[in-house]
Amino acid sequence: MRKFVLLWAMLLPVAASLTSCHKDGVYNPKEKISRIYYAYSSPDPFFNSDKELKEIWDWDGNKLSTINYYTKKGVDGTEKFSYDGKRLSRVDYVIPDGTNVAHVLYIYDGRKLDKMEYYSGEELQEIHKYIYDGKKLSKVEVTFYDIFAYPTSQMAKQWQTVRSRLFRYAVPEAVCASMDRIVETCINTDTPFRQKEGAYYTWTINLTWEGKNISKVEYYDPTNELISIQYSYDKNSNPIYGCYTMGNLDEECLNAMTCKNNVVNETWNDGDRADYTYQYDGKFPISKSVKWVDDEDIETWYYEYK
Repeated sequence: MRKFVLLWAMLLPVAASLTSCHKDGVYNPKEKISRIYYAYSSPDPFFNSDKELKEIWDWDGNKLSTINYYTKKGVDGTEKFSYDGKRLSRVDYVIPDGTNVAHVLYIYDGRKLDKMEYYSGEELQEIHKYIYDGKKLSKVEVTFYDIFAYPTSQMAKQWQTVRSRLFRYAVPEAVCASMDRIVETCINTDTPFRQKEGAYYTWTINLTWEGKNISKVEYYDPTNELISIQYSYDKNSNPIYGCYTMGNLDEECLNAMTCKNNVVNETWNDGDRADYTYQYDGKFPISKSVKWVDDEDIETWYYEYK
């Protein structure tokens, strides 16, 4: 059974494709991603999709300024990035009619990222609190608020798409799958899981490190079932390692937001597993494919640089 990770799985290659030439903690890109394409391969021709343009990235020097998302009909939405000096401070999501429908605020404590706040319109909807063991990220405490009880599945899908796009810099790569599964559970449940007044659901994601890679993610889902996900890596460099676009963070804190190498296997404690394969042009990935066991479908992302 495939996990509910399509939206978050799409973020993994995006994050892994920020290209750079760097020392640890120093962002100095020589090639910048400019376009992302997506293709879907299935034994059933009905589900096949040819290579299509999905994103165009625009840069202001070394700072990402906008990402335009595309469907076959044209621009589907735009992320706009704001900075306080070198630090990323806010990301806004604007739909084609010009309406700002959501935004993320980044809040710091000295040289560490302290928390992220997600707003739908002007209503606080989600908080991520980052907890460190020394300078290394060890836990992410997430709170959902009950204002997102959408009356239709289509509204929930639209909300989840916007949310996923805005979170790509706020969530460590290996946490993505667990985030999406919890969101799917909360959206589809008939009875809200309330752990405190005003909160829809609160949970903690625990991270285990092996060297400079996250090897395990564990959390309890809304039914109190322990979910455990293990990761293995290749020896190739993850280009986003040390390149978190926040500036002036502790070096180890900055690097802890990602992993040094690229994920090749993702294994869940129910036996499900995804395999990742890459193609490189020199040090930089030009494609990434994902296939789940017991599933013949393959998703592939392609990257262009400038």
